[in-house]
Order: sequence, then structure tokens, then C-alpha cells
Amino acid sequence: MEEKLLKYIDQNCQNEDFEKNTLDQISEKFQIGRNKCALLLKSLINQKKIDKDRRKTL
Repeated sequence: MEEKLLKYIDQNCQNEDFEKNTLDQISEKFQIGRNKCALLLKSLINQKKIDKDRRKTL
């Protein structure tokens, strides 16, 4: 799931659709709860795969 999420965020960044990288938008897109989505995002941030403030891929 993390890889799908990372790919989605990266695609949004490439298209400069940063507003799609919010917790609400991501949880709705993947049909997962906000808590699970937050845990996945936190994991990606801890792995330094995305930027915490802008949710951009690094």
C-alpha cells in the first residue's frame, strides 16, 4: 500500500496537483480510513520518501 501511495503522491507532484496530497483526498482516493492513511504517510515521512510539510516526494 505504501508503494501505491508513494506513486500517487509522486504523480500529483509531477502534475503540480499538490492539493490532492492532503489526508482527506488520499484517504478518499484509496478508500481507507484517515487513521490508516495518517500512519502510512507517517511511515513514508520517517523513511524520508516524502517531505512532511509539502507532501512532496524527495
